[in-house]
Amino acid sequence: MKEITAAEFDNEVLNAEKVILDFYSTECPPCEALASKFEDLSRLYGKDVKFLKIFRQQNRDLAEQLDSEFDVIILGAGPGGLAAGLYLCQSKINTVLIDHALSGGNVATTHQVSNYPGFTEPQPGYLLSHNMSEQTKLCGAVYKVAVDITIVDFEKKEVIIDEYEIVRAKRIIIATGTTSNLTGANGEKELRARASPTAPSVTRNIIMIKR
Repeated sequence: MKEITAAEFDNEVLNAEKVILDFYSTECPPCEALASKFEDLSRLYGKDVKFLKIFRQQNRDLAEQLDSEFDVIILGAGPGGLAAGLYLCQSKINTVLIDHALSGGNVATTHQVSNYPGFTEPQPGYLLSHNMSEQTKLCGAVYKVAVDITIVDFEKKEVIIDEYEIVRAKRIIIATGTTSNLTGANGEKELRARASPTAPSVTRNIIMIKR
């Protein structure tokens, strides 16, 4: 993977056809966890897609120029947040869902859901969450999930994620849901959600990942 600077951004990214650009930071566990995966992807698909990375701290001005602005921020990508996102994006309102976990909420870790409206038979929780996420994504909602929500400023209507990325909007919806009570059984915390589905993929000509 080639590392670029802000001075090379226009030529390497905007003037290219298919690019994946990773904004990485130091002292960032998600950055470290994903770095090797991007390297593997670049070896697999490097002939068709250009894989680049840029050090956020040394290119802060560019990173801040690319910070996101939306009509609505939804804090929480569980069923409540996804339903709100679906209504908003179908109304052509530019919407982003932000969550510290993957989309789907607690439903994604539920074995069977038997009381969800519209289904006469119990549905696997992971599948119900996946379908809700896909439906909201397909209508145009943006996802920023599995991130660290560093600051939420309701006066400025902005959210800082992973300590650096600033997401702004005209409105903020809080849909953080609830947390299940634990029983105290051995291994409960360690094994919880072990079988959760993976995050939905995003297909674009240019993908900029800011962490």
